[in-house]
Amino acid sequence: MFSSPISRVRFLAYSLLFAFLTVVAVLVCVEATMGMDAFLASKPGPGRERLALSVYLAFTLIMIPQVNITWRRAKDAGISKWVVVPYIVMLLFSIALQSLTLLTFSPYGDNANPGLAIVNLALIGWWGHILIAPSQNPRTMEVPALFQYRQA
Repeated sequence: MFSSPISRVRFLAYSLLFAFLTVVAVLVCVEATMGMDAFLASKPGPGRERLALSVYLAFTLIMIPQVNITWRRAKDAGISKWVVVPYIVMLLFSIALQSLTLLTFSPYGDNANPGLAIVNLALIGWWGHILIAPSQNPRTMEVPALFQYRQA
């Protein structure tokens, strides 16, 4: 179950599920630590450390099955580890940068972070490559031997 190959459609569905879970996790972390109103009214800095840590932990917990799914998809498509391992490392960098961005985010200020944007663009490129890669072993729609009739 945790080592079977994953097709393109399942990989896309799982990726969308993980994206949804990530958004929900961030909203839950904000509400559990500060509340949305307090977060928007607070100033950037040390007062948001609990929020940044909780978001980092939530992202990391979501990333573990995401890495498993990605590894299985890469195995199914025959993608080199030179593509998958940098994707996983960049995913870790993205998680760290996104959680640290919460420490400096200001709703009324300039929140440009070109480093995070470059990391996320690279992640989208690697994810797209992993998604569109064709499977090595196309599954044939054969009738299992149990249901085949023998001719006498």
